[in-house]
Amino acid sequence: MKTTLDNMKYILNKQQKILNSKFFSLALPIAFQNLLSSVVVFIDIAMISRLGSASIAAVGICSRWTFLINICIFGVCAGSAAFTSQYWGAREIKGIKSTYGISIFVVMVFSGLFCLAALIFPKEMLRIFTNDSEVISIGIPYLKIMGISWIALGIYSTTSIILRAMENVRLPLIAGVIATVFNILCNWIFIFGKFGISPMGAKGAALGSLMAFSLYALILIIFSLMKHPSLCKNIFSSFSKWEIEFVARFTKISLPALINIVFWGVGTNIYSIILARQGVDNYAAYSIFSSVEHVFRTFFSGMASACAILIGISIGGNNRDETILIAKQALVIIPSMSVIAGAIILFSHKFILRMMNIQDEQVLITASNLFKIYTAFLPIYMITYISIIGIFRASGDTSSGLIIDGVNLWLIGIPLTWILGMVVQAPFEYVFIGVMCESVLKCVMCLIRFRSRKWIKKIAL
Repeated sequence: MKTTLDNMKYILNKQQKILNSKFFSLALPIAFQNLLSSVVVFIDIAMISRLGSASIAAVGICSRWTFLINICIFGVCAGSAAFTSQYWGAREIKGIKSTYGISIFVVMVFSGLFCLAALIFPKEMLRIFTNDSEVISIGIPYLKIMGISWIALGIYSTTSIILRAMENVRLPLIAGVIATVFNILCNWIFIFGKFGISPMGAKGAALGSLMAFSLYALILIIFSLMKHPSLCKNIFSSFSKWEIEFVARFTKISLPALINIVFWGVGTNIYSIILARQGVDNYAAYSIFSSVEHVFRTFFSGMASACAILIGISIGGNNRDETILIAKQALVIIPSMSVIAGAIILFSHKFILRMMNIQDEQVLITASNLFKIYTAFLPIYMITYISIIGIFRASGDTSSGLIIDGVNLWLIGIPLTWILGMVVQAPFEYVFIGVMCESVLKCVMCLIRFRSRKWIKKIAL
């Protein structure tokens, strides 16, 4: 009996080691790729910070619209990734091709609509966040150029997510490295005017992003055609072959995820509106904080993506026990790593802020305080993040994320932040605490849902 138990423990430990190896082999390239995109945002802000608070605020506000189109893309592709990973686990290439086809079509519709809005109504889009005339005048040309770049953003984001769900993380990473270096170089040239080009200021950062996004999309398409010809060839011809039953299943899973992410994106933009109304210097501090925080958060999004891929593949392969084991490991590993990340933020944020050459002392003090508040909430936030994105959505349980996020964002976070910022007119740091408070109850709800095991669903039939 003892020998049997010892053998079972040995097999279980070996399985955990294999899963950990798979997890990090997927997570690290994805995290590094996400980190690269965040580094571009950080370097953009560092370059723009030399132009003054108005330019920082303008780029920060425009980035909220890029963020919104990003979450629309991510909302569509959340369902796509779940289908693709489960189809990949079952080795159903036909199902993956249908998923890619419908995903790229829907994403192009969203990207096109946002692009038209940015070209026709840039002033109105900026006025939602600020009435400052200087900020708006800087933001209009920036937003118009960024609007065009959203088409390429949609193409490369969708293709990257599909490839990752098929455990091909190297191709998106290589394309991302090339595009990132190109983006930084273009921004430096266009913002400050190098090699005979006139300085373009904030507008130059948008032009650099447009060129880099286009290059990224082009590289992915060319190499995807070479490596996965059966997946990418004649992709648009698959539109006419979609079966009603597949479209219905795709919509049933993707729509709650899309609504969840869009509502969450709208909610976070409402946060930004409230924070922007607290003054240009305060919002400049928040924009600086966001650019640095984005670097850390996207690293953990790579961890969540790896978890989602492994869970989808495991469900597609009809391995329930392995699915639960992967989820449990993720709920231990990622929050534990967030504690380490929080310590790094606490010890390094002042050095990072000094590197950005910010002239306004009050902006520096406020940004420093935001980092301290953020680190206190980081482990709780990461439990909710990995639960909803890495576990529930990957398994096809998209409705639970919609409910959990919706309750905490719209019934707790936004009302509390609005009261603190617009009614009580509390100090900016207290308003920011209101933003972070939504994570507490959300964490409890996520853990209850996880323990129920009702989130395990096979959707790729």
